[in-house]
Amino acid sequence: MNRIALLGAACIAATSHAQLVVGNDDLTGDLRDNAWLVDINNDTSSVLWQNFPVWGMAYDSATDTIFAGHSSQLGSGRLGSGAPSHVVTVRDSIGDELFMSGYTWAEGQLIGVTNIIDEAFYRIDPQTGEAEMLLNFWDFDYDFGGMAYNEDDGLFYLTDDDSTPDLGLHTIDLFGDGEINYIAPYPNDELDVDGLAIGNGVAYLVTDEPGLIYTYDIATGTYGETLTNPMQTTEVISGATFVPAPGSLALLGLGAMVGMRRRR
Repeated sequence: MNRIALLGAACIAATSHAQLVVGNDDLTGDLRDNAWLVDINNDTSSVLWQNFPVWGMAYDSATDTIFAGHSSQLGSGRLGSGAPSHVVTVRDSIGDELFMSGYTWAEGQLIGVTNIIDEAFYRIDPQTGEAEMLLNFWDFDYDFGGMAYNEDDGLFYLTDDDSTPDLGLHTIDLFGDGEINYIAPYPNDELDVDGLAIGNGVAYLVTDEPGLIYTYDIATGTYGETLTNPMQTTEVISGATFVPAPGSLALLGLGAMVGMRRRR
């Protein structure tokens, strides 16, 4: 396991509270940082992996699996073990590649959204990449990038960079009637927000450049304190996901491995 992976594992194992994972699509250089773990309690961050670009992210707490994708490629692996190691190509029922702009884990399923050509929501098998369309929506009305499922209300939250009809945060009842509702504008005059994560009643809006990560209280409908975006360069796309607790006992073991290596 490389140094970045070991340090990432140690950082996760050392904390006992929820974390935020963010990433971007940086393709420059041989050793480029693409994903970070952000401590939402003390506003610090550490690199999780390098050289695997991110358009969207999701996390399954039951199996401690992190999902990250770019273009039609979907990767998965144990959180804290470096870049996703199991990589598949996402394809529809007739074998065409699908370019997902966002992912989220919901009710035991990996859900993706695409905003290129045919805009739609899909259920995806992370082992094979096979995607089943759940709902198509109007291509010219929305530009959904970030997506996160909120277990508290059963709705999917989305960032929309299309000003027609409304730029900002939306919800969709994807498991219900498919209704899309506008929730709030972006804060601070932002026009481009690609990463979105939800945890403990808070939505985290992540841009693809150095600056701020915004927090939105879903219950009160208000923006709150900001976090520091750890990205070092301005990119095109970003992704995010919420990790509700330390990944697993295996990560605690990895943390111990780091300690043993330091003592040697």
